[in-house]
Amino acid sequence: MALLRAVNVGGTGKLPMAELRDIATTIGFEDVRTYIQSGNLLFSSDLPEEEIRVLLGKAPVESTTLSGLRTPGDEEVVAGRREIYVHYPNGMGQSKFVLPRTAGPMTVRNMNTLTKLAASASG
Repeated sequence: MALLRAVNVGGTGKLPMAELRDIATTIGFEDVRTYIQSGNLLFSSDLPEEEIRVLLGKAPVESTTLSGLRTPGDEEVVAGRREIYVHYPNGMGQSKFVLPRTAGPMTVRNMNTLTKLAASASG
């Protein structure tokens, strides 16, 4: 499964999912399919994991990453192993919360999308 960051699905510079599937097939992935129009890619491959690894976070979340973190609303933030969980009680669209740069490059997905992707990948 690949969860691509900064994939623009509308407006200028958009990447159609058909084109994303073609790119993935060209680089050697098999059984390529996408889930909703936001850079979610399911595939199979014989390549070693290190060569194709796509993670929510590239490295484990350091214990200091969330130290002193301030949330502008009532957001709750918890570190996982390689992910950071954020609960937006007033909705993500209304929130002014921004992950600290020390978290490193990450992509964001909601739990409903992750649950559906996991079910699709294992089924």
